[in-house]
Amino acid sequence: MEPVRFRVALGALVGLYLLIELVYVGRLPLAMDEFQFASEIERLRSAVPYRDFPPYKNLLGFYLQSVPLAVGRWLGLGPWNDLILLKASMAIAVALTIFWIADRLRAFFDERSILQATALLVVMSTFLERSGVIRVEMLASLLGLGGALFLLRGRAMASGLLVGLAFLVTQKAIYFVLAVGAAFAFECLARRGREGSGRALLTFALSVLAPVVLYFGAFTLVAGVDRVWQAMFVDSSQVALWTDYSDKRLEFWQQTISRNPVFYLLGVAGIGCLLAPPLAARRPVDDRRRFAVHSLVLLALCLWHRQPWPYFFVMLIPTLWITSITSFEALSRWRPSGSPRLARAVVALVILLGMGIPLSRVPTVLARDNGYQRSNFEVLDRLVGPGETYLAGTDILYHRPPQPRPVRWLDRRRMAEIEAQSPEERRAFMLELHAAPIKAVVANFRTDELPEELHRYLGIRFRPMFGSISTAAPQCDRETSRVAIRFAGEYLLHVSPGTSRVEIDGQSVAPGTRILLSSGVHRAELDGYCQLQVVLADLPNIADARFAERRPFFEDVYDY
Repeated sequence: MEPVRFRVALGALVGLYLLIELVYVGRLPLAMDEFQFASEIERLRSAVPYRDFPPYKNLLGFYLQSVPLAVGRWLGLGPWNDLILLKASMAIAVALTIFWIADRLRAFFDERSILQATALLVVMSTFLERSGVIRVEMLASLLGLGGALFLLRGRAMASGLLVGLAFLVTQKAIYFVLAVGAAFAFECLARRGREGSGRALLTFALSVLAPVVLYFGAFTLVAGVDRVWQAMFVDSSQVALWTDYSDKRLEFWQQTISRNPVFYLLGVAGIGCLLAPPLAARRPVDDRRRFAVHSLVLLALCLWHRQPWPYFFVMLIPTLWITSITSFEALSRWRPSGSPRLARAVVALVILLGMGIPLSRVPTVLARDNGYQRSNFEVLDRLVGPGETYLAGTDILYHRPPQPRPVRWLDRRRMAEIEAQSPEERRAFMLELHAAPIKAVVANFRTDELPEELHRYLGIRFRPMFGSISTAAPQCDRETSRVAIRFAGEYLLHVSPGTSRVEIDGQSVAPGTRILLSSGVHRAELDGYCQLQVVLADLPNIADARFAERRPFFEDVYDY
């Protein structure tokens, strides 16, 4: 096939991916992790990582993703649209990388087979739904894919540098390091006794270490060895080895395979095809066997992985894309009963099923909408002012200072820690929570799982205002003559049945009336019970009335 024709066809396929992906980016609600990752990126603007805070991941990916956020701020798009720009930038980076890698694969595989495999990749449902999210696994996977390409070419230094950089994006990229390293080790063993048999493996190892050592050394200068070592290696290994989501492992593997059965079948079968010498038409057998070892090791590590959330599979999918090319090569050489027409029909059926099954899911995905989430985000952003905070279990307002430390990130591990608190620890926890200037609570599945004691605490002090947002509502009754107002602004008076008289600072206030109050203690006289709830004066101007009633803020994040 002529290079121009190949690139035009490839561009059309990549364009299809980008079209669907950008629609998804603009429409799909964000996962809780996406807000949290955006918050981690924003912290780099005002704090020194490792010295001022232990970063959630290694930082190269966050620094790369900070560029689109900075562009969005410069353009004045607004905080929500900045997130969408970042997601769109991820999609564009993925599209460009697919095009570049596929074009380079022409040196190793049949062009038609590359296009056929790419057709399945660009509609693969897990890839479409998870490659444009605000996480760093996809960036690491792109670097790992580049390392795999240079592995095919036998370029140990380039391969090592790329997977070393991938590790600086996320510690999960150790899987790429081990897989590529195993491939070079296999080659070393296969060629033992020959001159230079271990040179490639040594070159690879040193090339991996080079960027990691530079990164480690640079941050130890400002934060010290212990802090950087703890965050880079100790904490991450504890999460990987001891945070167990094995109850979800089978569920998510079944989910991705059942939605993309042809892709996985061809990808796994392609590993076997790489080992078959008769199919190695374009490159020496050693090159393809080296890649087969890499693919087998990576597949085994991914199967072992203890937290296989749907976003994790983007670490494996690009490798299976390459191995599936060899499956298409095998099909192209297959001649059942000497009939090439039947062989072509089988290939066409494989492509039809491989694209049709995942594409049938697109209407289900497009039925989701981020309007409710966006409206709540914008209301919360307007509501929470400087020096004030909120409680959501994840940093929804990523561009603001983080939430109170005890409840900033309510994942399964943190919830277990809260549940296991001793009475003394719980008292300290509640005191720290009470001291925080929490103006609003964003109800979601994480806050719903807080212990009953915390639910009672929040239920007394906050009232629903809009959607998932409840706002502070200090109380007052006939036994007290004061009400403490923490946040200056507009308040709405709620009274209990039977309460007929309420005066605030000598002014009579009717139920349902709004009143402006300064922060501090105010005199209150009443013959019953009341709450003064924080409200937004311009709520009708910024909130979509369709979303006034509560819905799930994070709905079916991983199993829709």
